[in-house]
Amino acid sequence: MKILAIQFKYFGDAAILVPALRALREHDSSSQLHILIPAEITPILARLPWVNRVWAMPRTRGRALLRQSWPILRALRRERFDRSVDFGGNDRGAILSLFCGARERLGLISPRGFLGRRFCYTRAVPWADAGEHEIRRNLHLLAAWGVAPPSSGGTADGDADRDRSSPL
Repeated sequence: MKILAIQFKYFGDAAILVPALRALREHDSSSQLHILIPAEITPILARLPWVNRVWAMPRTRGRALLRQSWPILRALRRERFDRSVDFGGNDRGAILSLFCGARERLGLISPRGFLGRRFCYTRAVPWADAGEHEIRRNLHLLAAWGVAPPSSGGTADGDADRDRSSPL
């Protein structure tokens, strides 16, 4: 099983994605887990031991960089992913999800944005409560595949991993 996780937001969103990536790895330790993120965010996720490959996509806010992106999209299609999951919930992530060619494409349907987004996914999950923490929203999305939160916590406050006797 080859899975491509897509996150086209900002630095903080990439860091918040870590529990969801961990949950994917724990759900199927034999799968290959790849992630597609903006090039400038690559250093944040490049050393995660449970990610097999990080794909860096060039990005300039408000501009499509088709000439620079096309070779990456072709390479992604050659990987023949079984599944892709778009954690960003934005238009760019939805379109990239479609173009990567995965047989099963999971994504959030936002009440705003690109109307064609629902056609980019083979399985769409309604947007979680806006008051929900982003970590929980990511895990809510993965629940559509039967993926449980990571055993190492995965809560919004991070207390599950903390030693309760520690003053910190």
